[in-house]
Amino acid sequence: GFVAGDEVVRFMALLIGEVIDDVGTSEDYAGHPGRDNFVIITHAEDAEALRQRLIARFNAEVLQHYSFIDRERGYVLVPDPMYGERQVPLMSL
Repeated sequence: GFVAGDEVVRFMALLIGEVIDDVGTSEDYAGHPGRDNFVIITHAEDAEALRQRLIARFNAEVLQHYSFIDRERGYVLVPDPMYGERQVPLMSL
């Protein structure tokens, strides 16, 4: 729901900060213009390392926001007015 979505947005904001601290520079900038959008401004030569670290950490750590059953299945079942339920893949970058 919305609460879980807000938790993942907060998780992503913290993760971006940690990754910039780990592999970025003091000149990097991270912003959150709203909703589920984020922006990172960095030097071109640092962008790939930041991207790779963000993808790896997000994909590994976002699973903590799902129930054990959803993690085991690899998807979430959500209500669908037309079909009753539908499968939605787990979040990833």
